[in-house]
Amino acid sequence: MNWKRNIITIVVLTLLVGGGYWAYLEFLAPRPMTTTAVTTTPTNQSATQPARTNQGRITAEGIIEPQQYAALAFQSGGEVADILVREGDLVAAGNVLIRLDTADLDVAVTQAEARLVQAEANLAAAAAGLLAAEAALQAAEIGIRAAEVQLELALSTPLTVEIAILEGQIAIANARINQAAGQRDVVLDGPTAAQIQAAEAELAAAIAARRPIQDAYNQIQRLEITGDEEERLRVQYNAAVARVNAAQARVDELRSGAAAGDRQAAVAGVQVAAAQRDAAQAELDLLLAGSKPEQVRLAEIGIEQAEAARDEAELAVSQAETAVTQTQAAVTQAEIALAAAQTARDRLLLTAPFDGRIGRIDIEVGEVAAPNLPLLTLADSSQWLVKTTDLTELDVVALTNGQSATVRVDAIPDERIAATITDIGLVAGFTRGDVVYEVTVRLDQTEAAQLPLRWGMTVVVEFD
Repeated sequence: MNWKRNIITIVVLTLLVGGGYWAYLEFLAPRPMTTTAVTTTPTNQSATQPARTNQGRITAEGIIEPQQYAALAFQSGGEVADILVREGDLVAAGNVLIRLDTADLDVAVTQAEARLVQAEANLAAAAAGLLAAEAALQAAEIGIRAAEVQLELALSTPLTVEIAILEGQIAIANARINQAAGQRDVVLDGPTAAQIQAAEAELAAAIAARRPIQDAYNQIQRLEITGDEEERLRVQYNAAVARVNAAQARVDELRSGAAAGDRQAAVAGVQVAAAQRDAAQAELDLLLAGSKPEQVRLAEIGIEQAEAARDEAELAVSQAETAVTQTQAAVTQAEIALAAAQTARDRLLLTAPFDGRIGRIDIEVGEVAAPNLPLLTLADSSQWLVKTTDLTELDVVALTNGQSATVRVDAIPDERIAATITDIGLVAGFTRGDVVYEVTVRLDQTEAAQLPLRWGMTVVVEFD
């Protein structure tokens, strides 16, 4: 056995020595200096370099792409409630493609809308109160002027022209009373019967829509069913109840007639006009009666009372302005809350950013969509492009935007499509040691439309 082991050892040593000598000659031994003659004969190009034809043209490989495409994802996650499109469907910009479960947010939007309606009603009431306070202040200022005039009249001798002026003022004041009374009657009459009937019809529709949901929810409770089905019906029932309440509030508002602030403002308008008339009449009466000491004192007291009324009216105006400011802030907050609820609900709707065709859908109804994870591919293939990345720096310098080219699709070798260069990359890339640039060409739309082209097909592009 020892002689066999010796023979094996000799063979192994021989192989090791021979292999080491070969490695030395191949990698470590010095190379002799050689001179290569420069000729104009074309050399074989690498696999990544374009081939030059005998007609002075350059060929390059490329991939067909649509002119615009996007991988769409939700900003917020959630369970997929509905997929409204299928692969291959044509859609328009703004179309809803996939909808997540929006039941909770639908209720939030309904509640935010109701709060906004209430805030706007409060603002309208505060504005009407401010108008009434301003009218009262105006009446108080008029009362001061009337009291001052009465004092002046008590201290002066009446003239014929003064009597004529006061009589004219009384006539004008009577006309204003009639006008203010007409406006007051319009406000107090309240909304029309048609408006009330429309609101009642909306309430009836809301109640009718709530009834089957309530019946289904009651049935679930009787059977003591829990889980997703019970939660879904409960959310739908709450939303239906919110809609009924909002409709009922509208009916109640119309049935109650004009708001208290509006009625107060209308009545105050009549009172202001009446005060103007009474002031003018008082001036005329004093003018005709002549002045007496007690009349002078009464006029002075009237001025003091009118000034006190003005101070109270100014305070009321200040308070009314504060109420308007507060209710305006409440309306702004309600608008912001509604916009936030609508935005949150819109984030659960995946819409098309542009016109195109659905390429691929990577989720199904009932699955949970993760935020920012692409679920759907949309492409606008009304115009096909070809991108090639194997044009070297030696060839790209001869190309310009607008230059013509010819495209041959590998899957349809007998067809040729005219094309035009639309973009030449400004930044180089590297492929197998070669400096290459991306070049984009646009296929002739008429010729491309006649062929069954698909995204990702390989082509050969020939450049002049």
